[in-house]
Amino acid sequence: MRCIGLLILFALLLGPVTLGSQQQNTDFSGEWTINREKSDFGHR
Repeated sequence: MRCIGLLILFALLLGPVTLGSQQQNTDFSGEWTINREKSDFGHR
């Protein structure tokens, strides 16, 4: 019974951490330059 209580406590402490990390969106806006030597356009 004590093990179940510790598991519930662990889940309650870890829950907000995992939910907060999922709300971050990556921002790809800005200026981009192409490096033709490192780019792969599928032509071989």
